[in-house]
Amino acid sequence: MQANGQPEPGMSMRTLGIRARDLHPRLDGTVDPQQGGLSVSPTIETLPRAANIKGDPIFQLDTEHLSDELVYREDPDMSGEHGFIEPAYPMKYEYYQRLLYASSELWAHV
Repeated sequence: MQANGQPEPGMSMRTLGIRARDLHPRLDGTVDPQQGGLSVSPTIETLPRAANIKGDPIFQLDTEHLSDELVYREDPDMSGEHGFIEPAYPMKYEYYQRLLYASSELWAHV
């Protein structure tokens, strides 16, 4: 967590961002919607138990405040338990990452 209480940007499982290997960009570096993205839990009740045990800070986000370039999508394999913050349209991986980093001001520490 940053000093201002916002999530720390980065490409690890404990920061606000996503590793390229978890998103599988095309050869030209483009990532597509509906292919996954930043992993999120739709409610605190569905947050993986391991996250609570490790003592990591927990943040929440009202997805209505996302830019038009990012969307929340429920994980079809884990309905009601897991979701993604994904690109709204095909875009370069680096741009998607910058959008995620820029969203840090929308997240609130709980």
